[in-house]
Amino acid sequence: MNKTEHRNGEKDWCKIKEPKVPQHAKVRDQILKIRRVPIQEELTALRFRADIAEAENASLRARIKTTEAIEKMTRNREKQARVKIEQQLAAVQESQRQDREDFRKLKELVTSQLGRHS
Repeated sequence: MNKTEHRNGEKDWCKIKEPKVPQHAKVRDQILKIRRVPIQEELTALRFRADIAEAENASLRARIKTTEAIEKMTRNREKQARVKIEQQLAAVQESQRQDREDFRKLKELVTSQLGRHS
């Protein structure tokens, strides 16, 4: 009896075993080649996306630095403006104090002059 025949005489052609990949290096190499192509394409796409992400990150970092510089300049100008306003306020207050003092002296002079002429 043949290995591919059963006792009843039928051939077992549908139960042929698949060759093992490790035993057939050529088949294995072909499978690896087929698998590498999509992997290379995927790696290329991933590298492209990574490059885009790096460029976007660099752009965002530059925008952040620009914003920080603008904020620093704004704080400096606000501080300068506050100092200037405080100086102007002090000058106005001093001027008002001087005006009150001058008015008080004028009032005393007028009062004293009126008292002499009466």
